[in-house]
Amino acid sequence: MAALWTKNPDGTWVKTTIYAGVGAASGANSWRYASKVYEKTGASTWTQRWTRDLTAPAAPVLTYTTNTTAKTSQISITIPNTPDITKMIIKVSRTVYPAVAAPVNETGVTFYDFITDDGTVWGMRDVVPGQVVVRNIGAMSANQQYYYTAWVQDVNGNWSVAGKLTYKFPAPPAVAPPPVVKTAYILPNDSATWIGSSNYWRTDNNYVYQAGSDSYGMWFYSTALQAALARATRIIDINVTVGRLNTAHGTAGESNVHISYHKYTSQPSGSPEGTMADGPIAGTLARGEQRWFSIPSTWYSGVKSGAIRGFGLRYGTSSFTDTDYMIAYGKGTLSGRVFLQWEE
Repeated sequence: MAALWTKNPDGTWVKTTIYAGVGAASGANSWRYASKVYEKTGASTWTQRWTRDLTAPAAPVLTYTTNTTAKTSQISITIPNTPDITKMIIKVSRTVYPAVAAPVNETGVTFYDFITDDGTVWGMRDVVPGQVVVRNIGAMSANQQYYYTAWVQDVNGNWSVAGKLTYKFPAPPAVAPPPVVKTAYILPNDSATWIGSSNYWRTDNNYVYQAGSDSYGMWFYSTALQAALARATRIIDINVTVGRLNTAHGTAGESNVHISYHKYTSQPSGSPEGTMADGPIAGTLARGEQRWFSIPSTWYSGVKSGAIRGFGLRYGTSSFTDTDYMIAYGKGTLSGRVFLQWEE
C-alpha cells in the first residue's frame, strides 16, 4: 500500500502512519481528522486520495416519562440510525441549554452530572447507531426546570446539532385533607296525623299515631335536614328516635314500629295519601319506651336531595290490627328527633 500524507497548516507535508480503516479514531496522526489525505505520486507531487466527511449527523431525540410519587423520571435518548455514529455526550443545566458539544464547562453555565439510577455519572460514552438509551433519573426537585442537551459524534469527528429537552419535574399531587365528620340533631317543628277513615288531620297534643294503613303519623322539619346536609359528600348515618306513650292503646307488649318517609316541609291541607311510603319494620317499642331507629341507607340520597323531607309512622298493611296500634310523642318532645352524621 502506498504511503499516505497529510498537509500541516504551515504547508509542510507529513506522512501518515495510520491507514484508512486501521487504528485509533483520534490523535495527531489520525487520517480521520485530516481534511484531506494525499498519495505522493512524484518527487514533489501529491495526489488527493480521500476527503474528510464534514457532514454532521442528525441530532439524537430526547423524551421522558415521570413517576411523580417516587420523584423519578425516565429519560430516553434515541441515537440516529446513521452507520458511522460512535459516541454521545449529554449535559444537564438548571438555567439554560448547554451549547458546546464537548465535556467542558461553558462560561456562565453551571452543569450538573447526569446520574443514572445505578449511580453512574454520564459524560461522553460509546453508542451504536439506532440505539435507544433509557435511564432512570432520581432525586429530582419538584418545580425545578432542567435543560438536557445531547449530541452524537460520527467516526470522522463531526458533532450533530443539539438534541434538547426541557423538563420541569412536577410537584407531587396535593394530598386531599381527610374528610371532616359532622353531626347534627334536628327536632321537628310540627307534627300531626292524617286519619284516612275520618278524612281529617288529628293534631291533639301533636301525637303521632300508627293505626293501620290509612293512618299517616308525620313529623315535619321544614328544610332543616337538607340545610344540614348541604355540603355533605357522604352520609354516614341517619337515625330517628321515637317515644311511645304509656297508654292502653295497642298491645301491652312490644309493638312493631314502621318508620316511613314523606316529602312535606309542613302539614298539607288535605290527604297525604300516595306521598308517604309504606314503612318497613324498624324495630319494636313497649309502652312508655323510647329508642333510636336506623333509617335505611337507600334513603340517604333522597334525604340529601330533598326528595325525602321528613319521617313518620305508617303501618304498611291493608288491614287494621290492634297489635301495631301505638301513639308516639310529637312536636315539643325528643320523639321524632333526627340524628345526622356525614362527611364534608
